[in-house]
Formats: sequence, structure tokens, C-alpha cells
Amino acid sequence: MLPIKAAIMSVLTLGATMGVLTAMFVDGLFSSWLNFTPQPLSAPVLGLVIAIIYGLCTDYEVFLVSRMIEARAQGMSTAESIRIGTATTGRLITAAALILVVVAGAFVFSELVMLKYLAFGLLTALLLDATVIRMFLVPALMKWLGDECWWAPQWMKRIQQRIGLGEVHLPDEPRRPANRSVIPSHLSVRDNPGLHRPSVPPDRRPRHSAEHRQRTPDQTPPNGRSPIFHPDEAATTPLSVRP
Repeated sequence: MLPIKAAIMSVLTLGATMGVLTAMFVDGLFSSWLNFTPQPLSAPVLGLVIAIIYGLCTDYEVFLVSRMIEARAQGMSTAESIRIGTATTGRLITAAALILVVVAGAFVFSELVMLKYLAFGLLTALLLDATVIRMFLVPALMKWLGDECWWAPQWMKRIQQRIGLGEVHLPDEPRRPANRSVIPSHLSVRDNPGLHRPSVPPDRRPRHSAEHRQRTPDQTPPNGRSPIFHPDEAATTPLSVRP
């Protein structure tokens, strides 16, 4: 049902655009203001305008409906999927349309009638499709159809499953601890002993180090206070050995 709906919406945009272009360039609407002579539509230019407009309509349809399908695949209802798709892609479609409006607006000031024809065709199609068609008619039609808008024939579903069409679901990558170092499989501890050598915390250093040296009772000074040892002095002071 979605491809049929997309084709109908694109035909509506094309029909409205062709009506505006016929009124301007054949019937002479605004011809004195825009400085051109009314004449029949040229077939090559008409084909170019139809191809560009149909491509833009399909592009915006993919933006809008793909987000709805993603929300539907996550278990949401049709109404929620339509609401999420319209809310999340509205700015994207509007921004893309505004960029092309600025580009097409520059052709309006050209002296060539062909470029003016192309410019007004793009402007009309963009303004209609990005506002009236995609933001109003498409959500309203899908809301009216309800769950029927996701319908597809069984033979089409079998073909899609056979050739692998649709979204690809990849498994989540397992998260690794941030502090663990990854050792390649071709290396071992024997080849590189420093790979798994743990660092010794200060409170677990060997007992014979200078910071953890303990004094015997006969080395305690008469005032009862233990002298303060500095690392430099401890390194040069010889250790006393009991008999």
C-alpha cells in the first residue's frame, strides 16, 4: 500500500505544478512582470521538469515513511509511528526544500525562458510537496487507512524475503572493558613478558623498601620519637643486621 500511496502523492504534486506552469508560460500569467513571451511548452524541458520533480517527491517520501517504518518495527502503533515520523523528519524535509528553493530562485532572474520554466516548476513543486503533501496529506491519509497502510500481497512478501529486501538487523557488538588491554592472538606472555606485568601499588611494595623499613626497639631514640627518614638518606644508610 505504501508504494501506491507514494505514487498518488507524487502525481498530485506533478499535476499541481503542471497547472501552475501552464497558467504562467502558456496562458501568459505574470508574463509582463517576468518579461517573457507566452508560448507552448517544450517537450524536452517538460520531460526534464517532470523527472526532477518526481525524484524530489520520492526522496521526501523515503525520508518520511522510512522513519515511520522504523517506529512501527519497534512495536509502536500506526498512529504513534505516523506522529514520530512526521515530528522527526519535518525539519529535515523543510531544510532540504529550502536549500533547493534558494538554488531554483536564482534561475528566476535568467533571460532564458527555459531556465525560468525550470525555476518556477521547482519552486512550485517544492513548496507544495514539502508543506501540503508531506506534512498534511501523507500523515492524514495514513491515519485514515490505519493498519491497512502496511498491507502487501503475499507474493510480494515472499519475493522480498527471497531476494533480501528490507531492513538489515545486525547484532549488537559486545562492549569491552575500557581498562583492559587487547592482546593479539599471535602474541603470548612468553614472547613478551611485559604484557601482563602488573604495577605494584605504593601500599603493597616489598617490606625491605626504604619507605617501609621498620626500626627495632634498640634503634629508638631516648626521647621516644621516631626520626623522620628521607628517601635519599635511606638509600645511603646501611642496614643494621642483628646477630
